[in-house]
Amino acid sequence: MVIPRKLARKVARKALGKNDRLIEFIGNSITCGMGLDMSDLPCESGEWYDQHNAYLAYGPLTARALDADWLLSSVSGIGMTRYWNTTGPTMPDVYDDLYLSIDSIKTWNQESHNPDLVSICLGQNDFSDGEGPKPRAELDSTDYVEDYIGFLKKIRKQYPDWKNKNQPSKENYRIYWPIMMK
Repeated sequence: MVIPRKLARKVARKALGKNDRLIEFIGNSITCGMGLDMSDLPCESGEWYDQHNAYLAYGPLTARALDADWLLSSVSGIGMTRYWNTTGPTMPDVYDDLYLSIDSIKTWNQESHNPDLVSICLGQNDFSDGEGPKPRAELDSTDYVEDYIGFLKKIRKQYPDWKNKNQPSKENYRIYWPIMMK
């Protein structure tokens, strides 16, 4: 089941109360909580998505530990340059869409939130061997780096007043972009 980000944000803020901090987590199945909840169905039973539980994923856990609201912009299987078992769509293809889909015509009003921190966890599916029926070409590392940099520029443009710091500092910084690869 896909829950639109706007609705998820509204429900989370209403249920948890409005916090002063907001963290957006952009990612793939790790960010979605794939395989984290086997309380109803053990692994290897049911459908591949039956054990998803975003509440137990690293993003919401981190946000709760920091007393912050959280927003997930994540799709299982998605990558920066290619999808887990196909060539696409990719996160840069769908990020502006309300439903994170290329089939929707509804765009997401990105001005409806202003996160204090954005965490991006993408790359695992780009570098995976994939298991789909369609063979994928070998990943071109130049394309991957260009796609990642382009996406970071897009996020940066969306929040132009942010400071970009990728190392610890005494200054107050508002963005962190982890790149996790196999």
